[in-house]
Amino acid sequence: MARRRRRTRIRFRRPPWWLLVGTVVGVAAIVVLLGRPSGSARSVPVRAADMAPAVKALETRLGGPQRYTEINATDKGVNLFVAGDGGKEVVWYYEAGRLDGPGASQAAAADHTPFGLQDVALGKAAGIARDAVDRSPTATMRAFTLRQEGQLGLVWALDFESSRGGLLHLTYAPGGGFIGVDAQ
Repeated sequence: MARRRRRTRIRFRRPPWWLLVGTVVGVAAIVVLLGRPSGSARSVPVRAADMAPAVKALETRLGGPQRYTEINATDKGVNLFVAGDGGKEVVWYYEAGRLDGPGASQAAAADHTPFGLQDVALGKAAGIARDAVDRSPTATMRAFTLRQEGQLGLVWALDFESSRGGLLHLTYAPGGGFIGVDAQ
Protein backbone atom coordinates (compact mmCIF):
# COMPACT_ATOMS: atom_id res chain seq x y z
CA MET A 1 0.00 0.00 0.00
CA ALA A 2 1.38 3.35 -0.92
CA ARG A 3 2.04 5.72 1.79
CA ARG A 4 0.38 8.96 1.59
CA ARG A 5 2.47 11.95 2.34
CA ARG A 6 1.07 14.17 4.88
CA ARG A 7 1.04 17.81 3.98
CA THR A 8 2.20 20.02 6.73
CA ARG A 9 1.41 23.61 6.80
CA ILE A 10 4.24 25.81 7.99
CA ARG A 11 3.04 28.77 9.92
CA PHE A 12 5.25 31.81 10.23
CA ARG A 13 4.88 33.87 13.28
CA ARG A 14 4.84 37.59 12.83
CA PRO A 15 7.76 39.26 14.64
CA PRO A 16 6.85 41.56 17.49
CA TRP A 17 6.12 45.16 16.51
CA TRP A 18 9.05 46.54 18.47
CA LEU A 19 11.50 44.50 16.40
CA LEU A 20 10.23 46.07 13.17
CA VAL A 21 10.27 49.60 14.59
CA GLY A 22 13.76 49.09 16.02
CA THR A 23 15.09 47.87 12.69
CA VAL A 24 13.66 50.86 10.81
CA VAL A 25 15.03 53.35 13.37
CA GLY A 26 18.46 51.67 13.34
CA VAL A 27 18.74 51.75 9.54
CA ALA A 28 17.64 55.41 9.46
CA ALA A 29 20.26 56.33 12.08
CA ILE A 30 23.02 54.62 10.09
CA VAL A 31 22.00 56.46 6.90
CA VAL A 32 22.02 59.81 8.71
CA LEU A 33 25.39 59.19 10.37
CA LEU A 34 27.05 58.07 7.15
CA GLY A 35 25.72 61.10 5.26
CA ARG A 36 26.83 63.69 7.83
CA PRO A 37 30.38 65.02 7.66
CA SER A 38 32.34 64.85 10.89
CA GLY A 39 33.77 68.06 12.36
CA SER A 40 37.18 67.54 10.79
CA ALA A 41 35.74 66.43 7.45
CA ARG A 42 33.61 69.53 6.88
CA SER A 43 34.28 70.89 3.48
CA VAL A 44 35.46 74.43 2.83
CA PRO A 45 32.56 76.12 1.01
CA VAL A 46 34.72 78.46 -1.09
CA ARG A 47 37.34 77.97 -3.79
CA ALA A 48 40.23 79.11 -1.57
CA ALA A 49 42.66 76.69 -3.24
CA ASP A 50 42.03 78.49 -6.56
CA MET A 51 43.36 81.84 -5.33
CA ALA A 52 47.02 81.16 -6.18
CA PRO A 53 46.27 79.75 -9.66
CA ALA A 54 43.92 82.69 -10.32
CA VAL A 55 46.61 85.24 -9.47
CA LYS A 56 49.18 83.35 -11.55
CA ALA A 57 46.83 83.23 -14.56
CA LEU A 58 46.06 86.95 -14.26
CA GLU A 59 49.67 88.03 -13.84
CA THR A 60 50.74 85.82 -16.73
CA ARG A 61 48.11 87.43 -18.95
CA LEU A 62 48.96 90.98 -17.85
CA GLY A 63 52.72 90.46 -17.96
CA GLY A 64 53.73 90.68 -14.32
CA PRO A 65 52.77 91.52 -10.74
CA GLN A 66 49.69 93.65 -10.22
CA ARG A 67 48.26 95.81 -7.47
CA TYR A 68 44.95 94.59 -6.13
CA THR A 69 42.15 96.19 -4.15
CA GLU A 70 40.59 92.86 -3.16
CA ILE A 71 40.76 89.16 -3.95
CA ASN A 72 37.90 86.97 -2.82
CA ALA A 73 36.89 83.36 -3.20
CA THR A 74 33.30 82.23 -3.68
CA ASP A 75 31.79 78.78 -3.92
CA LYS A 76 32.25 78.91 -7.72
CA GLY A 77 35.51 80.79 -8.32
CA VAL A 78 37.77 83.72 -7.51
CA ASN A 79 37.19 87.45 -8.09
CA LEU A 80 40.32 89.57 -8.60
CA PHE A 81 39.93 93.34 -8.28
CA VAL A 82 42.94 94.95 -9.98
CA ALA A 83 43.77 98.56 -9.09
CA GLY A 84 43.67 100.93 -12.01
CA ASP A 85 44.46 104.59 -12.56
CA GLY A 86 42.54 107.36 -10.82
CA GLY A 87 40.95 105.27 -8.07
CA LYS A 88 39.41 102.80 -10.50
CA GLU A 89 39.48 99.01 -10.41
CA VAL A 90 38.92 96.27 -12.96
CA VAL A 91 37.38 92.91 -12.05
CA TRP A 92 38.62 89.58 -13.39
CA TYR A 93 37.01 86.22 -12.66
CA TYR A 94 38.70 82.82 -12.43
CA GLU A 95 36.72 79.59 -12.51
CA ALA A 96 37.71 75.99 -13.28
CA GLY A 97 41.14 76.91 -14.65
CA ARG A 98 39.81 79.69 -16.88
CA LEU A 99 40.37 83.44 -16.48
CA ASP A 100 37.58 85.74 -17.71
CA GLY A 101 37.77 89.48 -17.98
CA PRO A 102 38.45 92.20 -17.76
CA GLY A 103 35.16 93.61 -16.63
CA ALA A 104 34.35 97.28 -17.09
CA SER A 105 36.52 99.73 -15.18
CA GLN A 106 34.65 101.05 -12.14
CA ALA A 107 35.31 103.32 -9.19
CA ALA A 108 36.95 101.40 -6.36
CA ALA A 109 35.05 101.24 -3.09
CA ALA A 110 36.27 103.74 -0.48
CA ASP A 111 37.73 100.97 1.69
CA HIS A 112 39.58 99.30 -1.22
CA THR A 113 43.22 100.30 -0.73
CA PRO A 114 45.61 98.88 -3.36
CA PHE A 115 48.16 96.29 -2.23
CA GLY A 116 50.81 94.03 -3.69
CA LEU A 117 51.26 90.34 -3.01
CA GLN A 118 54.96 90.24 -2.11
CA ASP A 119 54.31 89.24 1.55
CA VAL A 120 51.20 87.14 0.95
CA ALA A 121 51.23 83.37 1.23
CA LEU A 122 48.67 82.63 -1.48
CA GLY A 123 49.50 78.94 -1.31
CA LYS A 124 48.23 78.88 2.27
CA ALA A 125 44.72 80.09 1.37
CA ALA A 126 43.18 76.62 1.48
CA GLY A 127 44.86 75.88 4.83
CA ILE A 128 43.64 79.18 6.26
CA ALA A 129 40.09 78.41 5.13
CA ARG A 130 40.33 74.90 6.64
CA ASP A 131 41.63 76.31 9.95
CA ALA A 132 38.79 78.85 10.04
CA VAL A 133 36.18 76.15 9.38
CA ASP A 134 37.68 74.04 12.19
CA ARG A 135 37.59 77.04 14.56
CA SER A 136 33.92 77.67 13.75
CA PRO A 137 32.40 74.17 13.53
CA THR A 138 28.76 75.23 13.81
CA ALA A 139 29.00 78.31 11.59
CA THR A 140 28.76 78.70 7.82
CA MET A 141 31.45 80.56 5.88
CA ARG A 142 29.99 83.46 3.89
CA ALA A 143 33.11 85.29 2.67
CA PHE A 144 36.83 84.63 2.20
CA THR A 145 38.70 87.78 1.22
CA LEU A 146 42.23 89.18 1.01
CA ARG A 147 42.06 92.95 1.58
CA GLN A 148 43.31 95.96 3.50
CA GLU A 149 41.40 96.22 6.76
CA GLY A 150 41.76 99.44 8.71
CA GLN A 151 44.65 99.52 11.19
CA LEU A 152 45.35 95.81 10.72
CA GLY A 153 46.55 96.41 7.18
CA LEU A 154 46.53 93.55 4.70
CA VAL A 155 44.67 90.51 6.09
CA TRP A 156 42.78 87.40 5.15
CA ALA A 157 39.23 88.22 6.30
CA LEU A 158 36.73 85.38 6.75
CA ASP A 159 33.11 86.00 7.62
CA PHE A 160 30.90 83.32 9.13
CA GLU A 161 27.25 83.19 10.09
CA SER A 162 26.65 81.22 13.27
CA SER A 163 23.87 78.69 13.61
CA ARG A 164 22.13 81.20 15.91
CA GLY A 165 22.27 84.03 13.36
CA GLY A 166 25.26 85.89 14.78
CA LEU A 167 28.26 86.96 12.73
CA LEU A 168 31.88 85.91 13.26
CA HIS A 169 34.76 87.74 11.61
CA LEU A 170 38.10 85.88 11.66
CA THR A 171 41.32 87.54 10.55
CA TYR A 172 44.65 86.03 9.55
CA ALA A 173 47.99 87.69 8.74
CA PRO A 174 49.16 87.69 5.10
CA GLY A 175 51.55 84.83 5.98
CA GLY A 176 48.71 82.74 7.40
CA GLY A 177 49.01 83.31 11.17
CA PHE A 178 45.75 83.63 13.11
CA ILE A 179 45.14 87.17 14.38
CA GLY A 180 41.76 86.95 16.05
CA VAL A 181 38.00 86.67 15.95
CA ASP A 182 35.34 89.32 16.37
CA ALA A 183 31.79 88.18 17.21
CA GLN A 184 28.91 90.46 16.33
